[in-house]
Amino acid sequence: MESKILFEEEQSFWQNKIALLVFGVLLVLSILAIMKGISLTQSLYLSAIVSFVILIFWGMLLRTEITQKSIKFGYKYVPFANNELFWSEVQKIELQKYSFVGWGLRYSSSKGTIYNVAGNKGLQITLKTGKKYLLGTQKSDDLKKILEELLPFF
Repeated sequence: MESKILFEEEQSFWQNKIALLVFGVLLVLSILAIMKGISLTQSLYLSAIVSFVILIFWGMLLRTEITQKSIKFGYKYVPFANNELFWSEVQKIELQKYSFVGWGLRYSSSKGTIYNVAGNKGLQITLKTGKKYLLGTQKSDDLKKILEELLPFF
């Protein structure tokens, strides 16, 4: 039986300036290559690569789902970056405001594995094993309410 979803969030890189930056760099590189006089075959390869990178950023979403039994998180289309942590595994969980930690999937010795798309607020999770995760969020107020409901159970 599925557990009731208490919190759900999907964040896209397109709501972030990084997508605009990637698109701009790829556009400039394409224009420079065309001005340099590349062949039709090379132009088609370049167009395919540019389109592929843009589609990856367009479709990649950071999903977070909190239920009464677990928290699921990860990036859509990135199978190795999806996790489900059961509440029985969690030692500590708290909302944090942090300085820039980068975008995407990263590692920090102090924060653990970081899943971030934008912003400076996130959910810091410490497991009983000592492993840590930091999940960026754009819905920190909603997340705070859910955590206040769940925290008495820890």
